[in-house]
Amino acid sequence: MAKINHAKRENIWQVQITVDDPGCTWNINSKSTYMKIIKANNEHAAIRNAATYCSRQMKEFPGTHFTYSTKEIYPYFYPLTPKFERDSEE
Repeated sequence: MAKINHAKRENIWQVQITVDDPGCTWNINSKSTYMKIIKANNEHAAIRNAATYCSRQMKEFPGTHFTYSTKEIYPYFYPLTPKFERDSEE
């Protein structure tokens, strides 16, 4: 019997984090952007966790400014089965 649902979503969200690092202490680039994977029950909890993450990172790396985006937040989906198993079922 073939599996119908190939994607699973638990309480995991992606939040865009922007880093302004003039001294290049956190990264080799002075400005960078990445998607942070955050465990949370809903979108609002993910934003709160992103704010906590940013403040924790700013304490750990003084002089570096971390910000999060409230518009660039998405649920995170990941596959249930490895790609080679999905291809063999089709």
